[in-house]
Amino acid sequence: MEDPVDITLATYEAAAGTYVDVSARPGPTVPGFLDRRVALIGEGMVLEVGSGPGRDADHLPTHGLRVVRTDSTRAFVERLRARGPDVRLLDARTDPLGGPYRGGLADAVLLRLSRSGFEDSFGPHRRGPSR
Repeated sequence: MEDPVDITLATYEAAAGTYVDVSARPGPTVPGFLDRRVALIGEGMVLEVGSGPGRDADHLPTHGLRVVRTDSTRAFVERLRARGPDVRLLDARTDPLGGPYRGGLADAVLLRLSRSGFEDSFGPHRRGPSR
């Protein structure tokens, strides 16, 4: 049986442009949510897992945070790079996360992982060197 996450990633790979064009822009509560995260983190580097279009991460540098943008989908990585931000291809299920980070952002990514998949992906044993 194929991993449901792999199916989701293949769908994003095939339709990244359409996703960006038709997905809703952040609602009015998103900046406040991100500002509260910034207040908790303070200064430093933040890992964003699953940057997609990169809209959430665009807000963080305006508050002094450095964002390491990542996505498992090559199409999203290429789209982000084309508009300027540095972003790296990262499959949180298997690749080292790097770090250390002061915080993390993973909007609509973690819901795709099972409990054991989450522990495998984000447990303390996974830090490893960044690539």
